[in-house]
Amino acid sequence: MTVIAGVDVGNTTTEVVLAAVGTGAVDIIAAGRAPTTGVKGSRAALEGAARLLAQLEVEQGRRAGQVALCHQQPVLTFALPLRHSVAAGRPLAALATTVSTPSDPGLGFGVAAPLEAADVGGGPTVLVVAKAWDFEDAAARINALLAAGAEIAAVLVEADEARLIGNRVEAELPIVDEVDPAALAAGEAVAVEVAPAGATVTRLADPLWLASRFGLPAEELAAVEGLTRELADARCAVVARARQSAAAPPAEIRLRATVDGASRSLTLPAEVAALERVVPGSVRDLAVTGIDLPPGIGELGAIRDAFAIALGELRAGAWLREDLLTLDRQPLAALAAEVPVEDLRTVAERAFGRPAAIVASETAAARRGALTTPGAPAGACVCDLGGGTIDLVDGARQVTAAGAGQLLTEAVATLLGIPEIVAEAVKRGPALLVESPHLARTETGEKRFLEAPAGAEVIGRLCVEDDGRLRPFSTRLGAEEWRTIRLGMKRRLLAANVARCLRELPAAPPALLLAGGVAEDAEVAAVLSRHLHEAEAVVATADVEGRFGPRYAAAVGLALLAAEGGAPLTSGR
Repeated sequence: MTVIAGVDVGNTTTEVVLAAVGTGAVDIIAAGRAPTTGVKGSRAALEGAARLLAQLEVEQGRRAGQVALCHQQPVLTFALPLRHSVAAGRPLAALATTVSTPSDPGLGFGVAAPLEAADVGGGPTVLVVAKAWDFEDAAARINALLAAGAEIAAVLVEADEARLIGNRVEAELPIVDEVDPAALAAGEAVAVEVAPAGATVTRLADPLWLASRFGLPAEELAAVEGLTRELADARCAVVARARQSAAAPPAEIRLRATVDGASRSLTLPAEVAALERVVPGSVRDLAVTGIDLPPGIGELGAIRDAFAIALGELRAGAWLREDLLTLDRQPLAALAAEVPVEDLRTVAERAFGRPAAIVASETAAARRGALTTPGAPAGACVCDLGGGTIDLVDGARQVTAAGAGQLLTEAVATLLGIPEIVAEAVKRGPALLVESPHLARTETGEKRFLEAPAGAEVIGRLCVEDDGRLRPFSTRLGAEEWRTIRLGMKRRLLAANVARCLRELPAAPPALLLAGGVAEDAEVAAVLSRHLHEAEAVVATADVEGRFGPRYAAAVGLALLAAEGGAPLTSGR
C-alpha cells in the first residue's frame, strides 16, 4: 500500500491530506490545515505546505511517496483608497461627526479662538482647547472667562476629554472632543451642535440654517445640502468653511473586460458596480494609478479577473445611519494567471523533496472531493468558496472568479475600521451587545445571561464570541444593525459573485454543493439559497468523506484523482 499526499494551497489556507492507496481502495488517513505563507504558488507558500505535510507524516508515522497538487492561480485582495477632495464644490466641511463622547446638548455659532488667547468681548466665541491643556486647568480657564462675561458659544477639545471638562464647567455648553485644532484658524466661523443622547443634530442637518449662518448665496444651497445629508444621523457635528486645497490625484484602476457580452473599458472605483456583470476570467489590460500597490501584487503577473462591490449600496433600503460605515476605501480582489506548470512542479519538488505532479485544476479536484458527501447527487454543481476565489464546476464547465472569503474580511475591516485579524472573527456570525457584566442582548432582541462576568473592556460594546472569549469590535453599532450589514455584505459579495459564475454555465444546476472554508459559515448557505431561489437550485453544504464538513474538498479530490489515474504521478524530469 502506497501513501499519496493531496496538497491544496489556497490563497489564505493550505490543506493537506494523507491517503493510503491499495488495490481498488483509497483511505484518507490524516488531514491538517494551516495559514498559507506568502502568495499562492510561490516558493514560500509551497515550503509552508511542505512543513504542514511533514508534521502530518510525523504524527502518523508514515511518509507520502508522491505529492499531488492543483494548478495555482493566486489572488491578491487589497483596499483601494478613495481620496475625497474638500475642494470638490462644497463651501462647508464637517470637522467632527463620529465622536461618541460629547458633553452637554446645545447649539453654538461663533468665531474660533484658542483657549489661551480668548478674552472677554467680541461676540460669541468657540473655544479651541489643545491637547497640551490639562482638563482641570481648561475647565478653570473656561469658568474664569464665563465669570468675566465672555460669550462662549461652544468648546472644541483636541483630547478625548469633553465630558471631563463639561462636568467641571459652570454652564451648559456644547463640548465636542477629538477635534484637530489645526483644522481651524483663529477668527474662523464655526457651528457646533450636540444633540441629546439618542437623538441627532437638527440645525446642522438643515441646509438653509447653515447657509444663512455662514452668509452663503442661494446658489450654494445645493452644495450645502450634500453635507447636511451626511450629518442627518450624527449625534454631534462641527461645521466650518471648507479649505480650498489642491485635489490629490485620484486612486484608480483601469481595466478592460467582457461586460454583458461586450468588451468594455472600466474605471474603478467609479464603475465598481459593473464588476458584478463581468464575465469571470475576461479581465485584461489592468493598470493602476494614484497609489502604491501592496507588496506582492507585482509578482502576480497578468490579471485575469477582478471583483468588488460598491460598499455604499449596503445602505440602500435598510435606512442605516449615515455615520455607521467607514467608506474611505474600496476593497478589491484580483485574480492572476496560472503559475506555469513546469515552474510550479520544479518549485514544489524542491520544497517537498519528492516527486510532485499537477493532477488537476482546483475546480475539478474540489468537485471530486465534494462529491464524497453522503447522498450527494452525481450531477451536483460544486461551488468551492475559498479565501481568494470562487471555483464552480458542474462536470461540463469550470469557472474560477476572484473574490471570496478574504474579500469579505477586507470589506468588514474597511466598513468598521477594525484590523483584519478582528474582522476575520467578526464576519462569521451573530454578535452580542454586552449591556452589563452579566447580561447581553442578541441580534434577535433576546436577553442572554453570560456564563462568566464580562470585563469592563466589553461592556457597552458589540462583541463576537471567539475561542471562548468576547471580542469587542464596535461602540456605534446596534446588534440588529450589524446583522443587517453583515448579511447584506454576504448577499452583495458572495451570493452576487456566485450568481456571476452561474451565468457562465450552460444550464442552471439542480443542486449547488458548497465546499471550502467559507462554507463553514452557516449563514452563507442561507444567503445563497435566498439569493438563488429563482434559479431553482437546491443549496446544500458538503461533508467531505462524511467527516470533514466542507473542508478538504480539493485536497481529498487530488488524492482520489491521483489514485484513480486522473493524471500521471510523474516528476516531469
